[in-house]
Amino acid sequence: MKNIILYHYTTVEGLKGIIENKNLRATRIEFLNDSSEKKYIHDLINEIRNSDKEFKDIYDTLNSDIISLLEPPMSALFDRLLGKDGKLYVISLCKQQDLLPMWNLYSRGNGYSIGINIDTFTDMITNSSAKINLYEILYDKDEQLKKIKQDMKKMFSHKISDYKKRSGSFLNGADEEGDDFIIYTLKDFFNLHFQYYNYFKHPCFSNECETRISIELVDNKDFPAKYRTTAGGMFIEYIELPFEISNEYLFADITLHPCLTDIHKSGIDCFLQTHNLEYVPTSISSLPFRNL
Repeated sequence: MKNIILYHYTTVEGLKGIIENKNLRATRIEFLNDSSEKKYIHDLINEIRNSDKEFKDIYDTLNSDIISLLEPPMSALFDRLLGKDGKLYVISLCKQQDLLPMWNLYSRGNGYSIGINIDTFTDMITNSSAKINLYEILYDKDEQLKKIKQDMKKMFSHKISDYKKRSGSFLNGADEEGDDFIIYTLKDFFNLHFQYYNYFKHPCFSNECETRISIELVDNKDFPAKYRTTAGGMFIEYIELPFEISNEYLFADITLHPCLTDIHKSGIDCFLQTHNLEYVPTSISSLPFRNL
């Protein structure tokens, strides 16, 4: 992750909160995906199922067992054996500093793009219990189909026959102690789905150029769970990741929305100076922008 600069697009209120509170928020990943994104993954899988007999056999066998574990009374077994260890939170960032679609989506006409040195930021939280990774979102449908097909076959082709022979007694409750082979096969299958849901997006979103920092926690001891609410009445879980304001390598630059002016730039420069961040360069986007 050395020397990688990624950009966080936010409103003026968001920027003010980040600097004054000295933290970035990471959202629990379950709250980032809507039903349309999950349907897109299902459609990809079904496209492969309909054209590849071996893939269909692998997928249908394991998927039916996962579904059975989600239904009572087996759901308790699923939680005990297959539930994810801890929680996963993400920060969504952009590879581009000055991108018109991002100004449209996230900044409401008064926003800022904050350049963050990813190596510096992650170094600040690696002393905690958090496991940190960087993932670039995959938008290319052909590459998504290829990866799903390759992953499933590479991971399960050599074991599916043995799995079928051994899974019945375990899933029927005859093997009360459990079978590690069955448990880890199902867990691998479950985790593959989890990856696809969270790191594949429909090609129509490719102009977002999204990269995510993931923060996996065993518990919330170091980063307590907090909640914000939405206009639609939803509670969204997040954690706060503190940073050291004195580290001059953390923020690479700040770009102002193309509709903002020199007065806005003077304001942000004064604000940064007040918080000992006068070394952070600022500039106004030169992109053409129609403010309707």
